[in-house]
Amino acid sequence: MIALNPKHSVAHLLPGIATYERDEDAVAAEAEILKAVELAPQSKWVRYYLGDIYRKEGRTNEAAAMYEQALAIDPDFEAAQKRLAALKAMSKLHLMKPPGYLEFLNLMANARLVLTDSGGIQEETTILGVPCLTLRENTERPVTVTRGTSTIVGCDPQRIVSEALAILDGKYKAGRVPVEATA
Repeated sequence: MIALNPKHSVAHLLPGIATYERDEDAVAAEAEILKAVELAPQSKWVRYYLGDIYRKEGRTNEAAAMYEQALAIDPDFEAAQKRLAALKAMSKLHLMKPPGYLEFLNLMANARLVLTDSGGIQEETTILGVPCLTLRENTERPVTVTRGTSTIVGCDPQRIVSEALAILDGKYKAGRVPVEATA
């Protein structure tokens, strides 16, 4: 066992991280890491790890503040730059509880684009005439690709983004409702 000096920030940072990882106790972890912040106000890492706990707990504003503080200490801190950029990108997403079927159909009907791995959703977007990116390498509903509005993009992030941007720019196949879907 290693004895750590309680007046050193590491004596609080490490147990705080371990408490969160082992026990998922965010309150106890935060308390320990805040002690480390007091002891090492110029430590970018202490703020970074506290930001990570906030992020994992869904406390995005507090996480962003910690990453910004870490970057104020070291503007070239790449890990904090990446975390902060990801949080800012996620702030543009609207998270909601799972809707009922009719509400979900309404959301799809009014969407400019749907991303899915569901064959059923591929069929519904084709019938609704909404562009759909299928996040799989193949589909059990090939008619949604050959005649419908679905495009298989797999799981490659660059291809997904590229195809999504093209659709949002108005460059997508119109598709049509296959006869089989109306029979």
